[in-house]
Amino acid sequence: MILMDNKLPTLEELDQMFADRYTMKDDAYRNYCSQPISDPPVVAGWMERSRFEREDSRDFKRRRDMSWDRRQRDRSWHDDRR
Repeated sequence: MILMDNKLPTLEELDQMFADRYTMKDDAYRNYCSQPISDPPVVAGWMERSRFEREDSRDFKRRRDMSWDRRQRDRSWHDDRR
């Protein structure tokens, strides 16, 4: 089906064109399904980090949490100095 500039396909025409899409009547789909499944890629050491980096990031998180706690204490009602 060749589309002209001024004629767009209707829903019925599209349903007719793609009625057998991804079924066993679709040659391209059958060819794709008959291919063997390839092995997934393996990337060695993709999650590898040094011990120093892990400890450093945990220490930073602890320091950040302590500063947040200190800010919350300063804003609490028992430190109200009016």
